[in-house]
Amino acid sequence: MKAWNEEYEWPRFFISSASDAFSALEKRYGKDLPQFKGDLTPYWEDGAGSSALETGMNRGAADCLAQAEALAAMLSPGSYRPAAFREAWRNVLLYSEHDSENIFTKKQWDVKRSFVVNAQKQSESLLANILRAHGSGGDNAGIDVRNSTSWRRTELIVLPEGLSAAGDHVNNVRGVAVPSQRFSTGELGFLAEQVPTLGSARFHISAAKPEYPVARRQQCPHGIS
Repeated sequence: MKAWNEEYEWPRFFISSASDAFSALEKRYGKDLPQFKGDLTPYWEDGAGSSALETGMNRGAADCLAQAEALAAMLSPGSYRPAAFREAWRNVLLYSEHDSENIFTKKQWDVKRSFVVNAQKQSESLLANILRAHGSGGDNAGIDVRNSTSWRRTELIVLPEGLSAAGDHVNNVRGVAVPSQRFSTGELGFLAEQVPTLGSARFHISAAKPEYPVARRQQCPHGIS
């Protein structure tokens, strides 16, 4: 490097730390670099079409674990089981570790697949245990919708037929009817609006006539509505 710099005017080379290199990059190009927000999921296995099923299972398990951890913190911090969560996350991460087309990876597919199968079982069990311990109590028609994310959410809630046998009408905690509909599958869908950050909203199901959503009447610029 010293000999290069002595012989050539450009480019000049410098021994640098990662911090210095990124600081120089940010100073020169920072204002022009685009910013992105969202979930940074594993990317090694994106091209593995033969394992698309297992990759979907793994992403579902990771989402399930994130919800379970948030709900444990919200509802019962003392019931949090670090070892169980650590083992489940270990399986998620070990499945994500990928060395494409390596002969040893192919030979060890059964081992690799076992990580995601175990992660799925563990994540679903951890989430179910937390929710089971904090149900709606003796109110069989009461439904608690919990938001495990750090932003307010408005979502379509779909309940299995067995959990919505009380009827097709849904009220929020203020007694106001919310849009609901019984699907051909037997499931009941209703709209939960603005569920607070890391919070919950309670709804009540009854046999009254459901509140159907109505499209707002609009006036077009040409006067035809």
